[in-house]
Amino acid sequence: MKNTLIAFLVLFSFNARSVETETEVSDYTTYASTFEYTKKIQKEIEEVKDLPAENFFKNIDTYRLSIEKYFAHKKRVCNGEFSTIILMEGNKSSKSKVNKLSLEERKLCFREMKALQTTYINYMFLARKRYLDFLHERRIGELMEARKEAIDSLQASFAPKKKKKRRRRRK
Repeated sequence: MKNTLIAFLVLFSFNARSVETETEVSDYTTYASTFEYTKKIQKEIEEVKDLPAENFFKNIDTYRLSIEKYFAHKKRVCNGEFSTIILMEGNKSSKSKVNKLSLEERKLCFREMKALQTTYINYMFLARKRYLDFLHERRIGELMEARKEAIDSLQASFAPKKKKKRRRRRK
């Protein structure tokens, strides 16, 4: 009974991991090549910089999720979790050659990822700063309006009241 339970838990954990891996890779598999996927992410990172402050919160989560998925995928690529399988030509057997990244290629991969992450962080800073400036300007406008209303109210309360002309009664 105990062994069955352990086997079930192990099987369940492998299935859960495979579903997680499929969702992480699903964005990548929609593109014909790694270069297209990278170009799409670079374009999205450029768009983050120019997000309008009025719609910042509506749009930023979409960009953030997509870009973070890319970084998770890229990290796995750089760590060598994926390998390229080249089938030998003319060989009908299922022998294949597995190419893993060399140390230099891994370093280059991580440098490329670091450069993209740095750009993303800088552009995210600019977008957030623009959003905070937008909020600040709006709050300053509201504060000025409240000040104007308070002064107008104060002036109205101390303004000399106009005397009504008394009508004389006719006798």
